[in-house]
Amino acid sequence: MRSRFSAYCIKDYAYILATYAHEKKAELTEQQLEESASGTQWFALQVDTRSAIQSEVTFKAYYFANGKPAQLHETSQFIIEEDQWRYLDGAIHVDTGVVKLGRNEPCPCNSGKKFKQCCLKRTNR
Repeated sequence: MRSRFSAYCIKDYAYILATYAHEKKAELTEQQLEESASGTQWFALQVDTRSAIQSEVTFKAYYFANGKPAQLHETSQFIIEEDQWRYLDGAIHVDTGVVKLGRNEPCPCNSGKKFKQCCLKRTNR
């Protein structure tokens, strides 16, 4: 999960594609992944819950979408293929989308700094 987030941060679409389950990978290309991430800059990940038994992870990933803070809140399903965890699919929660992050609120990256002194400074606005 965290490695996929890191790959989105550095725009490593080959890695992201490689971590999809085989049945999903056949439907995707690196170019499609790149196009879907166009205009986004990922900056924070909060893993809420995970269950090794059910292969399920609930998380919030924060990003800038065309300069506006947003979050992806998802419960993802993973399966093991060839001794590796692979992303199968995910259920998007209703609070996904543009969010109001106050400049003086704690940064979602858990640095302990205010948002304006941390990740907001790194956006390509």
